[in-house]
Amino acid sequence: MTQLNDGLLRLRYRWSFKKFLAELLEKRWMDGIIPFGIMVCVILVFGSQVENYFSPGVLAMTARQFGEPGFVALAMAITLISGGIDLSVGGMYAIINFLALMLT
Repeated sequence: MTQLNDGLLRLRYRWSFKKFLAELLEKRWMDGIIPFGIMVCVILVFGSQVENYFSPGVLAMTARQFGEPGFVALAMAITLISGGIDLSVGGMYAIINFLALMLT
């Protein structure tokens, strides 16, 4: 009887959802998938609740509104990736505006 219980216990451990989830969350690629998945879920929920949310006019207006913060986020990402850990938003905002002026 103990062999049967041991076998069932091993089978339960092998097919445990908790173990599966823990092993899945240990993967390095999950660090980027989780925020992306949450963002997609939020966009789909708001898109289903708001009329004409996915119309070209609304999407163009949203892209225009998020242009400046997107440049700031891009500058901060470049700073972090290059190894200089500087998260001063004001300085990054000034630098990216100066670069945008130089490009136009």
